[in-house]
Amino acid sequence: MKQGLLFLIFFISSVSLFAYQTKDCAEIKSEQLRLSMLGSNLANINTTKTPEGGPYRPFVIKSCANGGCEVTRNSSPILKYLPDHPDADENGYVAYPAVDLNSDYAVFNMTATKLRLLGDKKICGTNMIVNGSSVLLKYQPKINSGKEDIFNFDNNQRVLSWMHIDERGQTSAINFSSIGAVVSYQ
Repeated sequence: MKQGLLFLIFFISSVSLFAYQTKDCAEIKSEQLRLSMLGSNLANINTTKTPEGGPYRPFVIKSCANGGCEVTRNSSPILKYLPDHPDADENGYVAYPAVDLNSDYAVFNMTATKLRLLGDKKICGTNMIVNGSSVLLKYQPKINSGKEDIFNFDNNQRVLSWMHIDERGQTSAINFSSIGAVVSYQ
């Protein structure tokens, strides 16, 4: 009977630990997805023509939980009168993506900070290396939405640059100005 009870306690503890780790891994994955979508919005703030036609359609994140995000795409562009622009319509208007730079950059910073805090707690086996204003987050393969995120912060803890390396080794990077405008991306 003692062995059965001991096994049961060990089994319940293992299941609880697995559920806890799974929840934590899901939280990191959700934040990575949020960061990725916001990064895409910010990088494409001036994209007036996509391969599908029309301007970039920004992600609208309704909520993120359990390792995923509920998302729609905003298809209502902002029209600007620029008759000499190559993408201007017959009336001289250019359709730009409806990206709110201030809002998306603020949420991007909050998400980067949250990932930094989760990394500091080594949630889901995440390793964090800090070197001055730079932070490297190395994720465990079980997260399955990225290998590494590298952030450079300014003195006010705003993100100046972000590089994401996915599980295939592909990189994407964004550099921001001091006011959050995208300076460059790849």
